[in-house]
Amino acid sequence: MGNPLPKTRYVREPSFVARRVAGELLLVPIRRSASEMEGMFSLNETAGFVWDLLDGTHSLEQIRDQMVEAFDVSAEEAVTDITELVLQLKEIGAVEENEADKVGGS
Repeated sequence: MGNPLPKTRYVREPSFVARRVAGELLLVPIRRSASEMEGMFSLNETAGFVWDLLDGTHSLEQIRDQMVEAFDVSAEEAVTDITELVLQLKEIGAVEENEADKVGGS
C-alpha cells in the first residue's frame, strides 16, 4: 500500500482565513505585518477537501481513507497528495501538529 502516513493530526493555523471562490479555496494570511504578507494561496477541490479535514481530530490516515472514498484516487495517490499538501501548508505556516499529538514536548 505504499508509504504509510503518520498518525499525526494537524490543525489549521488561525492566522489563515479560508474562503471558497469559483470552486477553489483561497487561504489568506491575516494578523501579519505588510512585509510578511505573501498573498493568497489557492487550493483546488481535493486540496480544499483535505484542508477542511485538518481540524486536529482527523489523522492523515483517516483523511486518506475519506479522500479515497470521495475522489477517484488510489490510496497511494492520496498518500502522495496529502503528504505534499501538508508539507506545503507547514512551509507557509498554515497548519501545525495538534498539540495533543506531541509527546514529551519539544
